Order: sequence, then structure tokens, then C-alpha cells
Amino acid sequence: MSDACVFATTRSWTSSLFAGVVALFLGALLFLEPALTIRLLLYSLGIIAVGVAVL
Repeated sequence: MSDACVFATTRSWTSSLFAGVVALFLGALLFLEPALTIRLLLYSLGIIAVGVAVL
């Protein structure tokens, strides 16, 4: 029965762990400092937009 639930992923467990840690950090930051988080989010989106416009 255990082989019926197999996840076909090519990523290693370390990348999933890293993504989870980053998500927990961002969630805690959003919970504790909402104004700072929104400002950082807007700055990040602006940097991404400038990068896309240049490329």
C-alpha cells in the first residue's frame, strides 16, 4: 500500500526544506511586522519588474 502513494519529483528534499524554512520566515515576518513586510514585498516586485524590463 505504501508504494501506491509515490510522489514523482525531481527536486531533492533539501530544496523542499529550504522553501519551507523561507515560507515560515516570511509568514512570521508578516505576522510580526506587517508594514515592513508589505514594503519589502513592493520593493522586491519593483526589482523583479526592473529586471524583466531590462532583459
